[in-house]
Amino acid sequence: MSKNVYKLIPCNRWQIGEMESWLSHMAEEGLILKKLGFRFATFEKKMPKKIRYRLDYYSSGSMPNEQISAYEESGWKFCCNRSNFYIFSSPEDCSIPELHTDAIEQGYSLKALNNYLFRSCIFVILCFFLILGLVYSTIFTKRALFFNLLSPGAFMNLFFMVPFTAMLVYKTIIEYIYIAKLKKSLIEGNPINHKVPWQHPQFFNPKMEFVINIIYILILLFLLITVNINSTSIETIPKSSSTLPIVMLSEVEETPYIDWYNPEFTEEDSTHWYIREWSPLSPIHYSSYETGVVQEMSSNTEELIDKVTANGTSVYAPLLHNELYQVRFEAMADNVLLDLIKVRKYNYDSNTSVDVISKIENNDFDLLYASENKSKIFASRGKGVMYVNYTGEADFDKILEVISEKLKLIE
Repeated sequence: MSKNVYKLIPCNRWQIGEMESWLSHMAEEGLILKKLGFRFATFEKKMPKKIRYRLDYYSSGSMPNEQISAYEESGWKFCCNRSNFYIFSSPEDCSIPELHTDAIEQGYSLKALNNYLFRSCIFVILCFFLILGLVYSTIFTKRALFFNLLSPGAFMNLFFMVPFTAMLVYKTIIEYIYIAKLKKSLIEGNPINHKVPWQHPQFFNPKMEFVINIIYILILLFLLITVNINSTSIETIPKSSSTLPIVMLSEVEETPYIDWYNPEFTEEDSTHWYIREWSPLSPIHYSSYETGVVQEMSSNTEELIDKVTANGTSVYAPLLHNELYQVRFEAMADNVLLDLIKVRKYNYDSNTSVDVISKIENNDFDLLYASENKSKIFASRGKGVMYVNYTGEADFDKILEVISEKLKLIE
């Protein structure tokens, strides 16, 4: 019973001379071709033989059985085919004519393949520029490169999708150039060299491509799994927490008595929620939103009542939105903070109304910025970057104190 052996193909199918030379070398080692796949070739383990292999490209669909029979009658046995490439073999010691005796005719037979590869080049180049445009629009929005790269999708598009597509463009162009040169050489009357060295590919190494693709897939799977494991669904903000690194209303207002409109988060009531996410460049990322009516103890009835604003016109219901990032590299922190200012300086109800953000000197932070009314605060220290958007009557220094404490939790 014959044994099947699988080998990674060291050259591309369009490298006709190299492929023929490699298959003959395998036969000398006792591996007789059985099937040619996309990445691997299947061989039967037999006695070593000297066999000539020839590749024939047939452009019009499947090669007719009559043509295959004609080749076999002339001494060339059909082995297998991969797409439009058909492989034939004959013993090397047989004095039978070549599969193609007219190089010029063989050159013209490659015209359809040459045109197909030209169209493929145009298609992949257009796809590459389309992907570049999409990546540019997502990563360089508002010129905030460092901040946008904290998104897992933007990171993977830039470092995986773009290089992968660029490699595909390069490979397709090389294929076209190779076949165009081969076609020209054949039309000039130069036959194919059937003993081209295959050990060191000139333009593109399929083995290296295979290894790179495997590494890409493994890294991509790791990132997708890690993002899924370390990201949470929307959770309810607790009344208090010493370990949750987000600024909470109860800490800013210095009271646990906050009347949320609904004690549990629901899709209908999004008044107090937080979410944790993960990305390669930001292993810790929290976003939160919280609003509610602050309550105080009545001096008369000793019951909780709604606190009113300082001017006494309405109940006091502050609002707080918080974003916290721990960046992978400390050198990124200040750049992420400056990008965050570019993105968050716009008011929520307008893309043209911009808050004036000014730098504030403070020894507790590496960088500290705030809007004129101190409603928007941007702070960084070490690897931590925080943004707080607060509407309320709490003291500015108290908010900075809470921010500093929260940044300690991720240092």
